[in-house]
Amino acid sequence: MKREKCTKYIFFIVTIFIVLSAIIYLNDQRNKTTKNASKIKETTDLSPTKSNDEDIAIKEDNYIENNDKAVNSNKEYSEEEYNFFVTSDIHYFSPKLHDDQNAFKKFKETGDGKNIDYIDEITDAFLYESSTLMPDAVVLTGDLTLNGEKQSHLDLAEKLKKLEESGVNVYVIPGNHDINNPYARSFKGDKSYITEYIKETDFDIIYGDFGYNEAISRDKTSLSYLVKTSDNLYFLMLDTNVYYDNITEGISNNNGTIREETIEWVKQCVADVKKNNGKIITFMHHNLLLHNKMFDFGFRIYYANKVLQEFLNMDLDIVFSGHIHIQNIAKEKAKNKEIHEIVSSALSVNPVQYGVFTYTEKESKYHTKIIDMKKYATKNQLNDNNLLNFTQYSKEFFAKKSVSKLKNTIYKDDSLTDKEKESIISTVEEVNLRYFSGDVYKIKDKILNSQTYNLIQNKDLDMILNYLNSIFDSELIDGNNLTITYN
Repeated sequence: MKREKCTKYIFFIVTIFIVLSAIIYLNDQRNKTTKNASKIKETTDLSPTKSNDEDIAIKEDNYIENNDKAVNSNKEYSEEEYNFFVTSDIHYFSPKLHDDQNAFKKFKETGDGKNIDYIDEITDAFLYESSTLMPDAVVLTGDLTLNGEKQSHLDLAEKLKKLEESGVNVYVIPGNHDINNPYARSFKGDKSYITEYIKETDFDIIYGDFGYNEAISRDKTSLSYLVKTSDNLYFLMLDTNVYYDNITEGISNNNGTIREETIEWVKQCVADVKKNNGKIITFMHHNLLLHNKMFDFGFRIYYANKVLQEFLNMDLDIVFSGHIHIQNIAKEKAKNKEIHEIVSSALSVNPVQYGVFTYTEKESKYHTKIIDMKKYATKNQLNDNNLLNFTQYSKEFFAKKSVSKLKNTIYKDDSLTDKEKESIISTVEEVNLRYFSGDVYKIKDKILNSQTYNLIQNKDLDMILNYLNSIFDSELIDGNNLTITYN
């Protein structure tokens, strides 16, 4: 299998999880992708970028001397507390790109659980909630669009502009879906059509008002930047994507990296911030830590352990990411230093929630909040029953999608009774719902001590068993709440 098919298929596996075809071929896919890993790394990770300096406009101003650029004049910051909302993987798709007819409906049927039908309403509801609750900032950690469509980018930027005009700062970075994506499509009638995508040089123009224009330092080899958000708090926004060969190779590369040149830039940023007794919070799309042993290649950045050590040496102790669509918190310790990575669940996927982070010099607190879709729908007089009962609709939609192919295969297994088949499907549904929501730790003992789990073991359903064990063998903690105390 060619590299593009492997990486695209692996990513599809994780986002819908227990789809049986993914489970059955998982080991085979790993073997194939491993063969390609060295080739991919040679062209992407820890090597000189293929982008010329001229391609990206860099602010050469030393950010220590340009602190006035950091503060949005619409917002009066508190010196004692800074609050921001954070979300990832919106996968916004412009309504202008489809007519909701046969081609688009067929496309949605092959989806992986994203609420594409309601993505416009979900996005608007999140931004409405943000403008009402008025955090100091909203941070989006990539995969802003479904497949990098230029129209989707433009429409989303207009929505974000309205949020900033309400007095809330917005900061964005790209995800692997957002730039040089050859899968950008529009739909009309019975056909799909190639539609315009954006290049890396377009991204910081379209989203210039959402971090790039306020940046006090820019990396010359990526779309990474540093922004000062308050008197002593800085956001390090890292572009971890590998998108330079997408068009020539006809792929949407799911892999992530932080190049050596970018690490050197980060070191300089950290050194300068420390001189001013500042605190840095890091944001990226791909994962730094291992959140599940099955989700490594294609999900964590290349040479993640090496980058982790660099982060620990620089005292970068809080990282936000996305990409895997799961709500999860992991931590690593080394030499009396600790780093936490908070992975935001996809805003486009059940339970349709976002993170709320409060920073003070003494401690930081994090929790998640489900969007109140009913409140938004009622306010805007939207009489759609799915929107008015969105929590239940979203849960049922995702549960159905997450086991759709599993059902097709399990039902063909003559060694299982109908009751056993339903029990297995019900168990996997529950695990998926909990896992994506960040509270699967609550049902660990229940699942491992259940008759269904014993059935899966005794019937040699190894791929399903391996999937469940990959979750429950991980260090499971509450993925929705975290408190970090500083010395």
